[in-house]
Amino acid sequence: MVAPRAPPYPGSMTKPLGIVAALVLLPFAAWSTWLAADTGYFEFLRLAGREPWALQLLIDLVLSCALFTLWLVPDARRRGIAAWPYLLVTLAAGSMGGLAYLVHRAVVAHRAGAGAAPSVGALSQVRQGAR
Repeated sequence: MVAPRAPPYPGSMTKPLGIVAALVLLPFAAWSTWLAADTGYFEFLRLAGREPWALQLLIDLVLSCALFTLWLVPDARRRGIAAWPYLLVTLAAGSMGGLAYLVHRAVVAHRAGAGAAPSVGALSQVRQGAR
């Protein structure tokens, strides 16, 4: 009888998530940088002051980034990653900070060899060896 596989580690989606984050981050950062250089960094505040939907989107972005940072800080501590650079980027550039953290998190997990879920048999061997 084949032993059932253990559920994946909580970080098993790290690599695909990092790839998606990188694919989103690169063009979004380029476009955002061009837009800020072309119209000015604070133009979004003037727009939010004039347009109710722009204000709603700004509030939504702030709330989303705040929730993301609440997750980022303990996750970074568990993984031994400094959180402060990503908090600063999130403060200055919104979701780009979170996307950059997800890319860095995937690189760290890849270097550590994380992401592969062990079988139940491998887990029981580890437990038996610890006794």
